[in-house]
Amino acid sequence: MKRLLNTKWNMQKKLIVYMIILALIIILALFAGIMVIGRFDSAEKNIQNSLDFQMEAFEKDVSDYFNSLAASSIDLSSHITDFIDSDSEISGANFKNLTDNPEKIEQVQSVLLGQLRQKLQYHNCSGIFVMLDATVNSQVEDAAFSRTGVYLHHNRYHNDDDMVLFRGIASLGKSKNVMPHRKWRLEFRTDLFSDYDKVVANAKLPMNQAYMLTDSFALAGTSDEVVLLAVPIVGSDGTFYGICGYEVSADYFTTYHAQPAAEKRLSCMLLSRKDDTYLPTGLVCSGQDNYVEPLSGNIQVSGIPGKFSKISGGSQSFIGTIKEITLTPNNAPFTLAVMIPQSDYSSAVIKSIVQFVLLITLLLFFSVSCCLFFSKRYLSPILKGLEHIKHDTWNEEHSSIPEINDLFAYLAKKDEDLSAVQSELAATAVIYQEAQQKYDAAQSELEAAQSELEAAQSQLHRLTQSRKNDVDPDNYSAFLIGIKTLTATEKKILDYYLAGKSVKEIAELNGVKETTIRFHNRNIYSKLHVTSLKQLLFYAAMMQQNNEN
Repeated sequence: MKRLLNTKWNMQKKLIVYMIILALIIILALFAGIMVIGRFDSAEKNIQNSLDFQMEAFEKDVSDYFNSLAASSIDLSSHITDFIDSDSEISGANFKNLTDNPEKIEQVQSVLLGQLRQKLQYHNCSGIFVMLDATVNSQVEDAAFSRTGVYLHHNRYHNDDDMVLFRGIASLGKSKNVMPHRKWRLEFRTDLFSDYDKVVANAKLPMNQAYMLTDSFALAGTSDEVVLLAVPIVGSDGTFYGICGYEVSADYFTTYHAQPAAEKRLSCMLLSRKDDTYLPTGLVCSGQDNYVEPLSGNIQVSGIPGKFSKISGGSQSFIGTIKEITLTPNNAPFTLAVMIPQSDYSSAVIKSIVQFVLLITLLLFFSVSCCLFFSKRYLSPILKGLEHIKHDTWNEEHSSIPEINDLFAYLAKKDEDLSAVQSELAATAVIYQEAQQKYDAAQSELEAAQSELEAAQSQLHRLTQSRKNDVDPDNYSAFLIGIKTLTATEKKILDYYLAGKSVKEIAELNGVKETTIRFHNRNIYSKLHVTSLKQLLFYAAMMQQNNEN
C-alpha cells in the first residue's frame, strides 16, 4: 500500500486513489460494525420476527399435540366400548348391572388397568383415565357423585416406575407394580370433575366430534394443575358407559413442550377466553434453557392481534403476540400467547439504540480519523513544498508529487528570468543616469539660452523704444496693412526671417533655390513698403511689442 501511494502520480490520480481507499475502508468498517452488533434491523423488528416465528412453532406444536391426543382418546373410547360390548353381563342395557357389583368391577378394572398402563407408556401425557357410569356401593352417602374407574398418573414422566394409581382398586395396582398415589381414592367424584356434565352431553354427538378439553383444575388433594382431554364412552346401542381420556398437567406441559427460542426469557401460554377476559389454562412453557414465572389470575391483553400486545396479569407485564386457535369442536377458541417480559423488551430496545449510537459514533470517529490521515497523507507533500518555497530552499529538495516538481522547475525558470530582468534593469538604470546627467546639462544650457534670449528681448525692447520716435508712422501703417496682403508662401518666409533664419536656410527648409526666396523677398518688401531686411525685422518687433501691450 505504501509503495502504491508513493508512486509518482499526478495529484488528481492520487486524490482519486485516496478517496477510493477511504470509501472501501468506511464500507468495510460499516459492514464489520453491523456484523459485530449482529443486527441489520431494529430491536423491535427483530423481536417481532422472533416472536412471530416462535408463534408459528408453538401453534404447530400445540395443534399437533392435541390433535394426536384427541385421536388417541377416541381410539381409547372405541377400545373400551368394544371391551364392554363383548361382555354380555354388562353390555348394552345390562351395563347397570355393574353398579353394586364389586367382583365384576374388579374384573373390569383389571383389564382396563393393563390397557391404560400400556397406553400411558407410549403417549406423551401425564395421565390416563377411564370413568365408568357405575359405583361400587350405591347406598353410601353422596353415591350419586361417585363413579368407579381407573386413573393412572405420572409423577416425574421419566420412566414406568413413576406411574401411580390415582383412582381404582389399590390391590390391583400393586399386583401390577403400580403403587397408589399419596392422595389415592377408590372412586371418582363427578362433582369435582371439571366440565363432567358437558362431556356427558357430548355422548349424543359423533365420536369424532364428541371430545373436548376441560377447564384447568387441581387434582383432588394435590396442587397439581391439570387439563383433561375427555371423550364419552358409548355402546353400540347408544348406552352411555362413561368417559375416558388423557391428562395433561401443567408440570408435564412445561417440561415436554419447552420451546427452542432465540429470546432468553420466552414464555408461551395457552389461554381460554370468556368475553373480554383471558384466563390461564395452566399450560405454560418457556424456552429450553430458562424459566419464567407464569401469569396468574385474570389476564389483560391490550394491543392489536398480530402485532405487539401488552399482556399483564397480577404484578407482571409481558410484551408479545397472541393468536386464536381451535383445538376441539366443543370448546371456544383458545388463545396462544408468545411473549417476553416487558423489562426484557425495553432493555433490548435500549441496547439496540445504544449499539446503534455507538456504531455511528465509532464510524464517525473512524471516518474522521481516516479523512485526517489521508488528508495529511495527501497534503503533506504539498505543505512541505510550500515550506521549502517559504524558506527559499525549494531548489534543494525533490518532491514525490510531479506537480510540486513542476512548480519547483517553474520557480527556477522564473528566478532565471528575474535575474535577467534585474540585470537589464541595472543596465537601464546606468543609461538612465547618464541620460539624466545629459538632460540636466541640456537644461542648464537651455536656461542659459533662455536668459540670453530674455536679455536680447530686453535689449530689443529698449532699442525699439529708443528708435520709436525715428519711425515714420505712415510707413509703419503701410507695413501693418501690407502684412494682410501677403500670400501664404510669403507669410511662411516672413516667419522664417522672424525666427532668425537666413536665405540659404529658408531655401533648404522649403526645398527651393535661393533665387526663388529672393524673388519672394522683393514681393514682401514691396507689399510691406520696406527697403531692407533690417527695417522689416524692426517693424515686425514693434508690431509684436504693440500686440503684447
